[in-house]
Amino acid sequence: MKTNSFNIKITLVRVHQFIAVLLCVALLQACSSTNVVNIEGKDGTGFYNLQTTFPVSDKDDSYLVKLRAMTTEGEFANTIPDGKIIDFEDIQIVGPDEITGDMRITTGSVSFGVLDDLMADKFFMSAFAGVATTRFKGNFRTQSGLNSEIENNTFEVYVDLKVMRELTDKINAGVSAAFGRNLDLSGTSAVDILINFETGRHMEIEAGYRWFTYDYLSEENDSGVEIDLNGPFIAVNFPL
Repeated sequence: MKTNSFNIKITLVRVHQFIAVLLCVALLQACSSTNVVNIEGKDGTGFYNLQTTFPVSDKDDSYLVKLRAMTTEGEFANTIPDGKIIDFEDIQIVGPDEITGDMRITTGSVSFGVLDDLMADKFFMSAFAGVATTRFKGNFRTQSGLNSEIENNTFEVYVDLKVMRELTDKINAGVSAAFGRNLDLSGTSAVDILINFETGRHMEIEAGYRWFTYDYLSEENDSGVEIDLNGPFIAVNFPL
């Protein structure tokens, strides 16, 4: 048991180091680009998660594999300032202009991680790392007359962390953070405040509030699009 606990802690440290390095690289890239256009989502954004986790070994249920599917749907509207450029796949929009549209973002991930108790009473933590694929599909309309549908598929490195506190035998509450990044540092990130209800031996319902961001960076024109969508979410988990 002591050896397993030690290995879990070492794995968590390595995951934390990986996350820290990835965050630093992403931050440096974001700071180097002066032409990132921020697009705010409207009210009514929908978030839906479906996932399952299962132990790698019957002898130790601390090591888990997670399969996760996440769908985000929402509308947006924004003003592109003078001098800013949106260079997204086959379209290019130069400010000043007004942009509206809707989107659907679907992410599927496979990750390996650990579940461990923290030092504090009734707190526990999970840390996962793996790969993900994200599909963006959106309709862009501008005041200048553009009306275009965009599809973009990316393959990313994926990580997520969660810290929870046990409230009752079947209810937990806490926070989580998950993100994926490809070689261009485009991808998604999500921060959740959530509550988890154990409804059965192999079923859990999670609900809470999510801050979600989709980043698309283009090296060609040193430009990027950051789409921010916030709102309540619901998730279903089937632990095996």
